[in-house]
Amino acid sequence: MSTEAISTAFEVALAAMPGALPFAKEGVAFPNPKKAPYAEIQLDMSAPQGLVVGGDFVREVGSFKVTFCFPTGSGLTEGRAKVDQIKRRFKHGTNLDANGIRVHVRQPPYTGPVLPDAVWQRFPVRVPFFADVYGAV
Repeated sequence: MSTEAISTAFEVALAAMPGALPFAKEGVAFPNPKKAPYAEIQLDMSAPQGLVVGGDFVREVGSFKVTFCFPTGSGLTEGRAKVDQIKRRFKHGTNLDANGIRVHVRQPPYTGPVLPDAVWQRFPVRVPFFADVYGAV
């Protein structure tokens, strides 16, 4: 349940950004017949922390990955602008709430290299987070 709330917190914040692109959720079909720019999102969970025998608290840790996809040959400007927008929106110390869980951005977002292929240029950015979950056990 907590991973769904964490994902929801990020998705709501992402969708509310000015000029938000449609996004493809992990494992969900995403038709894009016009090959328009979009984003792929993924929640990568790490091992939880703070487990106490008999306790009801767990600190969920992971990163929210957003990969902006622009048609190959469209240049780098738009993709880099979206990456910068994510870095500003989810800066270190940002808090998000969903379904009674508060998600904390624990480090500044960071990017990987642009990943081009025959159709898309992909601009990945990761947002490291933790969420303290009570009543988890």
